Amino acid sequence: MQRQFRPATNDDIETSRREGYGIHAMPDKQAQADPNGDYLKALSADRRKLWLRAHRGTGKTISAAVPSGSGSYGTPSSGCLAQARQALYGNLNSYVTAQAAMKTFNAPVTAATESDPEVVKVMRQWSRCMARRGFQFDEWEEAHKAASELYGEIRRPLPEPVPQEIEIAVADAECSAETGKSAVERTRYSYHQAKLLKEQEAQINAYRKMRERALAKAKDVLGKHAGQKRQPRSRQCADCTKGMRSNSSWRDVRNAR
Repeated sequence: MQRQFRPATNDDIETSRREGYGIHAMPDKQAQADPNGDYLKALSADRRKLWLRAHRGTGKTISAAVPSGSGSYGTPSSGCLAQARQALYGNLNSYVTAQAAMKTFNAPVTAATESDPEVVKVMRQWSRCMARRGFQFDEWEEAHKAASELYGEIRRPLPEPVPQEIEIAVADAECSAETGKSAVERTRYSYHQAKLLKEQEAQINAYRKMRERALAKAKDVLGKHAGQKRQPRSRQCADCTKGMRSNSSWRDVRNAR
């Protein structure tokens, strides 16, 4: 709950004066390392297609509906990713069912909290408070977005925030403390979270057990192969070689992984 609402329940005035929202310290998405992504960009279109087919198979998926009714979660039914998950979790249908319940767990809690009458009321009070300080924001997300946009194309992380971010964050913290916005959000989020935890207790327990079994398998595999020379990928993932027409193409896929 604290991770979900840490910025939105921004009532720490002293920290806001020093760090703003902490946006200056967040690395740019473009700057984040992505070895597979960088490798794929360097491949020709044909070899990139082979790599993706080896990784995700034919494109067919196994899916399960999200309990909240807000869509579904799926995983490839073939390819290296499917084979790895099959080896760890034993059954892809059970895997996607458990993942569907947990991957979107925060979404219904957040939605219920944002539409909660007590939260809506205190958000309006917070908005009026911000307006008195010169900031026209109806919702907290607008304040954070405005602070983020101050950086434009500036590369981050930076040693310190820009002054305007601090001004917005401090006003936000002061208004959150003055109106009690943070306390209301935390209380109502905890209420809706506890309600969903009770409703999805069976799915949560199934997910926990599945993860525990997968972790034990992963530790066992890593323990057995520690210090050993890796086997060629063609031995580990037979389906990954389907469609590979040359040794050089397969070598690209193998190295990427």
